[in-house]
Amino acid sequence: MATERNPLEMILDEECFDPIILYNEKNEPIKFEQVFIYPDQNEDEDRFYAILRPEDDRKLAEDEALVYELLFDEEKLENDEIDGTIKEVDDVDIVNKVFDAYEKMYQEELKKTKQKSTKTSSKTTTKKTTKKSTK
Repeated sequence: MATERNPLEMILDEECFDPIILYNEKNEPIKFEQVFIYPDQNEDEDRFYAILRPEDDRKLAEDEALVYELLFDEEKLENDEIDGTIKEVDDVDIVNKVFDAYEKMYQEELKKTKQKSTKTSSKTTTKKTTKKSTK
């Protein structure tokens, strides 16, 4: 029987695309899709947040998700172990900050994709023009 992976390890693993399983107050498993991880680093304290989307929650619109804070067990971190808890964030300012960071990253990725697409299409146009002019 396969063992469930630690949700914190899964969230931090860039190669992991498996659903993250968290348990509700009734100890029922809920599968989440990871959307974004946000390290909020400042002078006082580093905090980490993740945007997670419940895979089967009918209460959320298709473009909605939830923000969770990743709380690490400091003793285990000192021994290179990743463990702790994941807590839903209800502070509107933090939720907005995390979603703003996600939106900024998303827009930057769109811009990069459009630039690559434009470069490719201008190369294609140049090649076609060159072929036509040699005939």
